[in-house]
Amino acid sequence: MMNPVVELVTFELNSGVTEQQMTAAVEKSQLFVKHLPGFLYRSVCKHEETNTWSDIVYWQSKEEAHSAAEAFCTSEQTKELMTLINAETVKMQHNDVKISFDCNGTCQATA
Repeated sequence: MMNPVVELVTFELNSGVTEQQMTAAVEKSQLFVKHLPGFLYRSVCKHEETNTWSDIVYWQSKEEAHSAAEAFCTSEQTKELMTLINAETVKMQHNDVKISFDCNGTCQATA
């Protein structure tokens, strides 16, 4: 059984980039992401006080998460998004899910 992985990418936008530009680019990038092997779920969030963004993606396995990260960086469908992000601020981590709960509060232990 594969253990799900949460990919957490935090970053800031380049100077002058609007939230509308960002959300449009994220929506375009999702057309690519949703077809990647192992993709489960994605949320993109903004911390209003610090203007820091988080791209949170659930994958079926760490291997699929790593493969997806490589593919993301070279896809034409994600290029626009990549140009909006200040590359010096990007931090990425892959975290193994140890326990999770569904919307009803049912525990979903992974391993």
